[in-house]
Amino acid sequence: MNTMNTMKLLFITALIFGAFGCEKPKSSSESTPKISNLTFDPSTLAKGSGTVQVKAQFDFEDDDGDIKTLTYTFEGATETTKVLNVASKTQGAIKVTFSINTAIAKPYSLSGYVTDSKGNKSNTLSGTLTVE
Repeated sequence: MNTMNTMKLLFITALIFGAFGCEKPKSSSESTPKISNLTFDPSTLAKGSGTVQVKAQFDFEDDDGDIKTLTYTFEGATETTKVLNVASKTQGAIKVTFSINTAIAKPYSLSGYVTDSKGNKSNTLSGTLTVE
């Protein structure tokens, strides 16, 4: 093998190793938020109670305290909203209030996740609230 071919091979090997062989470990400033414990208040709804305000709440943990947005899906509609009052907090609770018309007995589903200022997305939580 001549010198030019050897240099090309070394360059290609370096590119492959650089692209796939090393991954910088995440520092605490790149931590991914975690959410848990989704609850609803009230936890049950009676059919025919009119339009009821329901509070959904879940706990969060974020080592670098930079949660920025909440993305949630309720009855097929997805919304992203800025999360207020959590700046610099590494744990706590986030609450969302929404309305349910209890004229029809059926299950209502809610799912959501948070994203931090670096774009790190948490796990997704899902829950169901039933009008009976």
